[in-house]
Amino acid sequence: MKYITYSVEKEQKFGAFLGERVIELGQHGFPATMLDFIQAGQELWAAARAYCLDQPDSGISFSQIR
Repeated sequence: MKYITYSVEKEQKFGAFLGERVIELGQHGFPATMLDFIQAGQELWAAARAYCLDQPDSGISFSQIR
C-alpha cells in the first residue's frame, strides 16, 4: 500500500493505492492532505492502513485517476 495525492475530474484528493484500487481517505475521517496525514503520526497511519485493508473492493480503479 502506498499513500498518494491524485486528481479526479480536476479535484485534488489524498488516498491509498492498494492493488489496482485507490481509496480516498479524506472522505472517511482521515486528513484530506498528505501533509496533514504525515503530521498526524503513526497511530493514525496504522488506523488508515487497517481501514484500507478492511475495504479491499472499495475506492476507484487506478486507471481513473491522474
